[in-house]
Amino acid sequence: MSDSSKAPKRSAEQIEADLARTRAELTDTVNVLSERLSPKTQIENAKQTARATAADLNDKAMAWADTATGKAAGFAETASVKAKDVVEEAAEGDPRAIAIIGGVVAGAAALIAGAFLRRRH
Repeated sequence: MSDSSKAPKRSAEQIEADLARTRAELTDTVNVLSERLSPKTQIENAKQTARATAADLNDKAMAWADTATGKAAGFAETASVKAKDVVEEAAEGDPRAIAIIGGVVAGAAALIAGAFLRRRH
């Protein structure tokens, strides 16, 4: 068993000072918790989270758009080179190239005719 006679005796003033300090600490803790859990704080935290998420999504969308733009530019460049090659081959009399150009012209004519007919109705 412990010997309680070895424990230092505290005066009433020391006990009251300890109680006052403990009350102050408890009050501070309750105030901090009240602020963290208040609806106003919760709404502000939700707004900040939403803003951060929106900014992150915007950054990702911009990166995706940059990638898509680069890929589209590369595709357009490739298509342009291939189209020039087909035109040159058609000018040299290549039947396959002439058929491709004929198909493109027929498709364009069909689209124009379809657009014209829609406008009339």
